[in-house]
Amino acid sequence: EHAQEADRYRVKIQSTELFHVGPFYTRPLLDLLQIKEASPEFVASARWHLERRERNARGVACFARFDVATHGRGFVDQGLFITERDHEAVDANHLHLISVALNHDRSGHAELQAMRWLLQTLEADVPLHDTSARSEVFGQMSLHVTHYPCLSCLGALAQLRGLFPRLELFLSFDWTPGAARGS
Repeated sequence: EHAQEADRYRVKIQSTELFHVGPFYTRPLLDLLQIKEASPEFVASARWHLERRERNARGVACFARFDVATHGRGFVDQGLFITERDHEAVDANHLHLISVALNHDRSGHAELQAMRWLLQTLEADVPLHDTSARSEVFGQMSLHVTHYPCLSCLGALAQLRGLFPRLELFLSFDWTPGAARGS
């Protein structure tokens, strides 16, 4: 049943024939998905980390940080730097997040890897298949990306939001006119 739902989801996203909604429509869409703008302090910190790490990196990079808790146990990470080039082949349905191939495989996008990092951290203590257990997870996750997210990553953010209704998600992104994702 999950595989059929995943296939229906992929078909719906692919049927839009869009890869992204662009830099001007991404923020309003994130607002509709209840994914807030990351704080200026987080953005400044993320940019500082990214500037130091990105010199040799190619592709889109993401800096992520989370502070979540469940059943009296807290999980805090001071930050993770990820680039699209850091990933290995990943099952598109791995850990409950569905990646959609829009002209190419998007499962290695930096934002998706950051969300998987959170899920892998929680996986040992939270049965991810259990809706009740997931509803006990609360806190926040912030991401800063060097390019606006694609439609597949926006969908994965919405999926993460649905998995953990008490988790606040924050996302900010940079954009340079004329710069393609991966340049």
